[in-house]
Amino acid sequence: MSRLSVMTGAKMRAAGETIRGQFVQRIAATPPGVCAVAEGVELITLKAPLRIEADADNAVCGLWVQPQIIGAVKNGRPAPKDANKPEEKIDCDIILVAIGQDIVSQPFAEYGIPVKRGRIQADRTGSISNVDGIFAGGECVSGPATVIRAIEGGKVAAANIDEYLGFRHPITCDVEIPEPLLNDKSPCGRANLREREEEEFDQPLGVASGAGVIFGATGGVMEAALRTAYALLEGHNPDPDAFAFIEENIAAG
Repeated sequence: MSRLSVMTGAKMRAAGETIRGQFVQRIAATPPGVCAVAEGVELITLKAPLRIEADADNAVCGLWVQPQIIGAVKNGRPAPKDANKPEEKIDCDIILVAIGQDIVSQPFAEYGIPVKRGRIQADRTGSISNVDGIFAGGECVSGPATVIRAIEGGKVAAANIDEYLGFRHPITCDVEIPEPLLNDKSPCGRANLREREEEEFDQPLGVASGAGVIFGATGGVMEAALRTAYALLEGHNPDPDAFAFIEENIAAG
């Protein structure tokens, strides 16, 4: 079984309809771990989700994506755009969608609350510089994050509001946390592990030559990398003399 986790900023409607986003995670191993890659997670970047494909039973069977290429820098970040490559299908039977949330901060900015990139500028206590009696906490300050961080920010702001009003009520936690159920799924093996133990490189002839040093010193490595990147992004090989300037610049010093 494989699982697909899609990080996207749009709504997912029904199977077969369009969704948009920029980042896809294919999760082949079910248990989480400290290192996602070590646990069998394959990170697939520059793939914009297009639509979900369903089978005859209306169950998900794949996600179609459009390869992307880095474009112009907007707001300090490179903006991906469609690459000149055909759509690709990622086979999967489960899709988990993480939907980002927007922060409505414009009314606060108009009132005079300092806002930067849509986030209210509060310090670690939840108070706001030069604005007396106003506190903020949670994702309106940190931006979209985890529920734990949002709860933390809210509790800090609440405690300091209590202090500001002249009270010092103790903060307690009387919520009973149930024990987790560890038998809610069938055990399954890991697959598609990407990390491998380091090994010695093959020496079919028993010796190595200096050809690689010459190739690298004359710009061959850089030209090979640029040609490969060009072919992958544009879908065809570049002209023979497309990167002749590399060797010319090296020769010129």
